[in-house]
Amino acid sequence: LPTDPRAERGLIGVAVDPRFASTGWVYVFHTLVTPPVNRIVRFRLAGGRAVEARAVYTLPPSANIHNGGNLHFGPDGLLYVGIGEGGEPALARDLRDPRGKILRLDTATTPLRAAAGNPYVGLPGNDPAIWAIGLRNPFDFTFDPISQALFATDNGPDCNDELNRVRPARDYGWRPDYACHRPAGRSEERRV
Repeated sequence: LPTDPRAERGLIGVAVDPRFASTGWVYVFHTLVTPPVNRIVRFRLAGGRAVEARAVYTLPPSANIHNGGNLHFGPDGLLYVGIGEGGEPALARDLRDPRGKILRLDTATTPLRAAAGNPYVGLPGNDPAIWAIGLRNPFDFTFDPISQALFATDNGPDCNDELNRVRPARDYGWRPDYACHRPAGRSEERRV
């Protein structure tokens, strides 16, 4: 794939379809070189080679920073995508824009579409793929193998890195004029 490797762009996420044995599908999140946009591409593995590569979801123009971009299939079989706010804090709460969010997509459609049951499906003007908002740059996330809860990291500006339990329609607080909360005195390490 022609991939822009500058700054925080590149081949950022890879996810194997949970039905891989029958579909052979692999999904990647990467930054296209021209124009520089982030997109999800699906291809099939056949004989150890990638074939039938096809862009199945395209996002707004890529920023140099805060692209997020990791992909994971949830226990519900749907594709979750962490998207950074592209260095524009106001986008993290803008329900019309996918940046600064966790998205939830149905891979049974081509191109990919918002999954049924997403909190903003059917609300005019909102991006129906949005699952959760208010994130700065969720580099990675995972599903707890026992509880199946979704946990995502979010990188703060120079403080307040977070580990969030992500729930649908929740706002995780990133916004313009976000104030860092630092403890008085020496910094402390908290174990979770």
